[in-house]
Amino acid sequence: MKKLFILWVAVAMLLLPACKQASNKHSVESSSYEIKGKLNDSTYHGKTVYLVRHDDNVKIDSTVIVGVNYVFKGTTNDVPTYCSVVEGRANFGTLILENAVIDMSCKDSLSTSLNMELAKMQKATAKQHQAEATERTELFKKVTEPMEKKRQNILLRERSSKVLAEIYKSYFLANSNNEVGVVALMGYENYGNKQELAQLIAKAGEAVLSRQRVERIVKLNAAYMRTDIGKPFVDFTIDQGDGTTKSFSDYVGKGKYVLVDFWASWCGPCLAEVPVVTEVYEKYKGDKFEVLGVAVWDELEKTKAIFEKYKMPWPHILNTQKVPGELYGFQSIPHIILFAPDGTVVARGLRGEELKAKVAEVMQK
Repeated sequence: MKKLFILWVAVAMLLLPACKQASNKHSVESSSYEIKGKLNDSTYHGKTVYLVRHDDNVKIDSTVIVGVNYVFKGTTNDVPTYCSVVEGRANFGTLILENAVIDMSCKDSLSTSLNMELAKMQKATAKQHQAEATERTELFKKVTEPMEKKRQNILLRERSSKVLAEIYKSYFLANSNNEVGVVALMGYENYGNKQELAQLIAKAGEAVLSRQRVERIVKLNAAYMRTDIGKPFVDFTIDQGDGTTKSFSDYVGKGKYVLVDFWASWCGPCLAEVPVVTEVYEKYKGDKFEVLGVAVWDELEKTKAIFEKYKMPWPHILNTQKVPGELYGFQSIPHIILFAPDGTVVARGLRGEELKAKVAEVMQK
């Protein structure tokens, strides 16, 4: 049935008159852009839709949806740029903006070569996401025990992430000096490992490296590599909002293993990890082990409220905002790092059972 569906879709694409390859000639010769799109929902009629540049989230064009159709027309003096078509929270698709005719309803064939490459990459990653979702559904039918279900789901995510990383890596290597390479590198950052990311960055051309988001990836990855396993901790000092200051070195490198939990009050996964951290703390606290909470990207009063609600008995450094993320090269939380008694990094990115197992391992030495 699936093969018949794919065949039907392929035939339908060939039959659509708006999807003729001949339009590529017009795209190459055009001195302006025309972006056409068609929605499946008529309730957007009369609303304004925006063309947003992904690199800095700037709205660079707008138009009004008529019925289910929208058209952007203009001229860009920028190099080809990755953009999204949005209305409020709704995202109607992504494209690489060029002075060309781009049909968002038929990106496979009526587009520029860069947009066709982008579409191929997006199809490949979407296929893998769908495969992961299907496998998860089947897995949950077979496995009912909660802990085993969680374990199997983690393994499934890890397998799928490796596949996605390889897809993004292959597209980056084929487009290391154009806008598709920018998108591919951003995708790889989400699923690949930091060491290989550094190798890919070294192969990037100026068209990729000049993008703001890539500059941030380069900066964060360099910080991560400086604080990777076996590297010494990086210190920072933060005003606690009450006239006092606390330093990272007040706790780390003082002769104890220290499990540092970077978290925020608004972060659901962070709060879900609290019972795990509490269990480890209660089991090993003493002259050889400590837990340190570090609140990031948060409002001071909200941090204090959650701190009191969850009754976290270990010490905390509050109000650090973006400082730890920039120093240790992370942009998502919870991010949990285990430091050795001398302050070197033992492990990072710890969660759940892996966290408990790693702490148990070092405490048995």
